[in-house]
Amino acid sequence: MRTRSDKNMPNAYYVYEKVMQSIHDNIAQEDLHAEIKVALKQLAYATDVAEAVRHAQTAGMIARHGT
Repeated sequence: MRTRSDKNMPNAYYVYEKVMQSIHDNIAQEDLHAEIKVALKQLAYATDVAEAVRHAQTAGMIARHGT
């Protein structure tokens, strides 16, 4: 627990419930990364993802790895 100086109100109860469910699901980071890789291969995401990656790289938010 920590103090959030950027917030003056607590999260809504449904946010708490979703966080607790996420903890209960116990999804490993490696599993999440694997699912993201599968999703990114779908043609529907190709254009949007490429644009988002270019934007993030331009903003310096992610490193350029050539992947």
